[in-house]
Amino acid sequence: MPGRMERAPDLAALVAAERRESANFFEELTPRSGARPASAPTGSPTGTRPPTRTGLDITVALDLDRRVPPRQRAVADSGVRKLTLSSQHDQKGNLDTPDQVYLSEIVGIAHEETPGEALGKPARRRRKALMGDIHRRGVVALGLTALVAPLTLALGAAPAQAASSCTTSTGPYQKQAEKFLGRPVDGRQSAADCKAIRAFQAKNGITPTIGYAGPVTWGVMDLINQQKAVGKNPNKSGKCPVNKGRIACVDLTHQLSWIQDGKKLVYGPVPVRTGRKGFVTRTGLTKVYWRDLHHVSTLYDVSMPYSQFFNGGEAFHSVGLSMWNPPGSHGCVNMTPKDAKKYWSLLRTGDDVFVYGHKPGT
Repeated sequence: MPGRMERAPDLAALVAAERRESANFFEELTPRSGARPASAPTGSPTGTRPPTRTGLDITVALDLDRRVPPRQRAVADSGVRKLTLSSQHDQKGNLDTPDQVYLSEIVGIAHEETPGEALGKPARRRRKALMGDIHRRGVVALGLTALVAPLTLALGAAPAQAASSCTTSTGPYQKQAEKFLGRPVDGRQSAADCKAIRAFQAKNGITPTIGYAGPVTWGVMDLINQQKAVGKNPNKSGKCPVNKGRIACVDLTHQLSWIQDGKKLVYGPVPVRTGRKGFVTRTGLTKVYWRDLHHVSTLYDVSMPYSQFFNGGEAFHSVGLSMWNPPGSHGCVNMTPKDAKKYWSLLRTGDDVFVYGHKPGT
């Protein structure tokens, strides 16, 4: 108002208020002592409502993400709702497989329902209210960054980012890494070894990218070796049904997928990226019940090209990430754009999908 004298703000009181609001925000996002995440349910038969998770699993991209280093997150699990704040994006800026948790309580989608009708305004209204509350609290928590304790102290330390120089340390899997990369196998770190290991880490999104031959780096290399060993006979064990006609198979143990028709291999096997620990891709026999070529998450407005949903919110879809980028998706079966496009051309609504095995580390 013209002529009105503005009172100088009480800085101490303002900071105290910021701290209280921040504390309340992060208290809600911190697991209670003794709380245990709910286990993922098994798949449901076709024609029934998709399995519903105990909690609400969501990944949110908001102003908070632009200020917090990638992969820092706070998780709340009150036994009713689990909220994950994450900013792991692919190379094109798409959120890393939010996996569209299409719970009946959120969007009402079921196998027997028409997806276009299920994804209606109620879901968007609830999302808007939820996102608005998170956004408001996130902005408050990050308000006076120069006056409030750094956010990293509240969320926990993030994985180390790529260093400007190589480590001189010899890793516990030095010889294995050297052999995998075609380097002289002497078990001693050299500048050339480090450069080769760093290049592999950068290509596959392994952090910290410092050329250290640790368990994660070797784990990815070992998985690639196992995938190569499978060759063109991925169903040698006979675990994927051969009496279903055309079926998409997903081997979690080897992180491979292929399409077969009886005993005939139609396409693949190709490397895939399935659910990480806490978000494991559910096993069992299901069917493709919804396909959306240009799918965009109703909850997050995130692009998921070539989506073919087969178990609740789990779908085959493409991402711009390495298939060996740890730790994995939030439940979906990630594929390269080329493979996701091929799956789109080969599969139809009603085709069978069989997921089996156990992903290493989950």
